[in-house]
Amino acid sequence: MPNLLHDLRQGICAAPADIGFTLAAVLTLALAIAANTTTFSAVHAVRLEQPPYPAPQELALVTPVSHHADQAPDQPEPRLSGLRHGHRPQ
Repeated sequence: MPNLLHDLRQGICAAPADIGFTLAAVLTLALAIAANTTTFSAVHAVRLEQPPYPAPQELALVTPVSHHADQAPDQPEPRLSGLRHGHRPQ
């Protein structure tokens, strides 16, 4: 612990002598802390929190599909007719 305090005092005293290095070090630390905070906030919001929907397991992604005459579809056609009548897909 005494070595840490000595090193901190020495660093604070030497900081004004080389202001360019001090600014670069402080800006690098600030950028790294901001990036880390942003990353963990995004992970927390997307992966760790329950979605604000009553039944998130029933959400579905619906995307438009366009087929050209000379190309076969790369995904099977969705079967949505049952949804009109209140049936849920298995």
